[in-house]
Amino acid sequence: MAYTWSRNITDATDYNSVPQDSYNPRNERGLSGYHRGHIVSASYIYPLPFWRKGERWYQRTLGNWQLSGIVMLETGLPIDISAPGDPAGIASTGGSLRPDVVGDWKAGGKTAETWFNTAAFQTPAPGTFGNLGRGVLIGPGIVNWDASFQKNFRLRERYTASFRVEYFNVLNRLNYWGVEGSMASARFGQVTTTTDPRTFQAMLRLSF
Repeated sequence: MAYTWSRNITDATDYNSVPQDSYNPRNERGLSGYHRGHIVSASYIYPLPFWRKGERWYQRTLGNWQLSGIVMLETGLPIDISAPGDPAGIASTGGSLRPDVVGDWKAGGKTAETWFNTAAFQTPAPGTFGNLGRGVLIGPGIVNWDASFQKNFRLRERYTASFRVEYFNVLNRLNYWGVEGSMASARFGQVTTTTDPRTFQAMLRLSF
């Protein structure tokens, strides 16, 4: 089991990040786009305890299975909020201008339709920059369980077989992912994507 508590601060997430005000680069200091405050990961291997020995057909078929898996719990990524148009009058076209904060963005949020309070933001006055910092809002976190069942069969002295079934997101948990941060969008503040539903794959390997 491992736990990571971190805080990743930058003034640009990637090489093509555009500052809101080129004359005030300190205003860009904030959480990076890949910041995750908390990550918990745990892996396990558990040989099922029943029918470990025996030659009867049900003992050979149902015994000696092994359960393993990985559990991941992660807090969300930062959300960048962009103001519509070019209120500062700097010919900005990359969505780098941020809005003014006029309320509590945490009020009434955390749902798929309204992840944060969209009324807490407004377009800055003409000729001004917004007072919202970069990477202040945090998006949805993730809880994911992957599991697998595996069994080895001895067919003959020289031949063995291994059968494995792997489940990804075995609990079929709906994890929210992307959140629309553009005030110009009709979906501003809404969850736009989710992680994958439960999927599985099977594998049979013959060794000789």
